[in-house]
Amino acid sequence: MSAVIYFILLLLTHLTTPLWWWIMVLPFFFFMIRHKSAADSFFTAGLGAGLLWLGASGYFYMSGGRIITHRIAEMAGLAPSYLLVIITAFIAFIAAGLSGLCGYYVRDVIKSSTTD
Repeated sequence: MSAVIYFILLLLTHLTTPLWWWIMVLPFFFFMIRHKSAADSFFTAGLGAGLLWLGASGYFYMSGGRIITHRIAEMAGLAPSYLLVIITAFIAFIAAGLSGLCGYYVRDVIKSSTTD
C-alpha cells in the first residue's frame, strides 16, 4: 500500500511541476516518515521513480521523440535508440532509491539520537 501511495504522489508532482528533481526530494521525506526496512525504502523508491520515468520517456519516445532520441543515442554510442529510454529509467531508479535510503537512515539517526 505504501508503494501505491508513493507512486501516486510522485506522479502528481511530476504532472504538476516541471522539475525533475522531485524524484530525489519526495522519496527522502516519504521514507523518512514511512519506512519498514532499508531494502524496502530503496526498492520502493527506485521502482516508483523508475517506472514513472520509463512510462514518461517511453511516451515521449513513441509520440514523436524518436528523432532526438536517435541523435542523442548516436552521440552516446548506443546502437538502438530505445536503450536510452531504458537507461533513463535506470538512472531514475538509482537516484530515487538512494534518496529513499538516505531518508530511511536519517530517520534512524534522528530516532537514535533522541533516545540517548
